[in-house]
Amino acid sequence: MLTVLISCLIFSCFLLLGNVLMFVTSVVYGLIPFFALSLLPLSHIYRKANCKPLEWKDYGIALILTLFFLVLLYFWQVSLSYALFWYIYLSVFVAIELYAGSRRFKSLQ
Repeated sequence: MLTVLISCLIFSCFLLLGNVLMFVTSVVYGLIPFFALSLLPLSHIYRKANCKPLEWKDYGIALILTLFFLVLLYFWQVSLSYALFWYIYLSVFVAIELYAGSRRFKSLQ
């Protein structure tokens, strides 16, 4: 549960930084609960213990979540751009990697 909280905190910090640097609008803070809920089914994907820091499925999961978030932002009438896409992808990827790495290495113990 602590890993979910820390991943959400990292995602929130990236969104805050993006808002301060004017990459994103304040509407994106509505994505935080969706990100927290999306981490719950990921615990079943990251059960197997290994020492790989990155896997291909990490990129895919981050891309799927990013596309889902962009669809939400489109319905919330936020103007979409490549910069927004890549910034949301970076935010999701870093938070997912933190969560996945924690799950992988904890299961080795």
